[in-house]
Order: sequence, then C-alpha cells, then structure tokens
Amino acid sequence: MDADGIQLLVGGGSVGALCTLAGAWIKARFSKTQIAPQPLEVKGAQKFVTCEQCELRHKEVDERLKAGTRAFDAIRTKMDADHRDVMNSIQKLNDRVAPVAEACAANSQAIRILLKEPK
Repeated sequence: MDADGIQLLVGGGSVGALCTLAGAWIKARFSKTQIAPQPLEVKGAQKFVTCEQCELRHKEVDERLKAGTRAFDAIRTKMDADHRDVMNSIQKLNDRVAPVAEACAANSQAIRILLKEPK
C-alpha cells in the first residue's frame, strides 16, 4: 500500500510538472512581447543595391575624382606660372630701383660731407 501512495505522489507530481511545462510553452508561443518604446523602428522596405549598381557608382566617383585631380593640377600649374611671373617682376623692379637707391645713398653721403655732419 505504501508503494501505491508513493506512485500516486510521483505520478501526480510528474503530471503537474508536465502541465506547468505545457502551460509555459503555450504562453510563450501565443503571447506577444511588447517593447515600449520601440528602440529600432524600421519604416518602409529596406533598399538593396546590386553589385553592378555598386560598381557603376564606384566608377562614377572615380571619374569625378580624376576630373577633380586634373582640374587641381591645371590650377597648380597656372599658379606656379603666375608665381614665376610675379617673382620675375619683383626682380626687374629691384634691378630698376637699386641704381636709384645707390645714387640716393651717394648723395646723402655727399650732403653729410658738405654739411660736416657726423654719421
């Protein structure tokens, strides 16, 4: 008789555990979890790009970069030419002003001698 009571106790506990497990599975399967506020809400369909479209875009960017590099090189060449022209003009101006400055210095020295002023 003791065996019958133990068997009933173990059987009842097992059935209760199985019912609890089944209830938890049903609750998890059919209930919806709600997250509020929605942290990563996605609106609309996602957009994908094909490999061909990606390659075409890369080619377009490369062409624009090459065109910009060519334009920059042309500007740099023009600026270098302008810089050389300005430096040549400055040198010519210095060559023209130097004799006048030397003459003024000589005249200043002659005037000091005439007026007998100390240096």
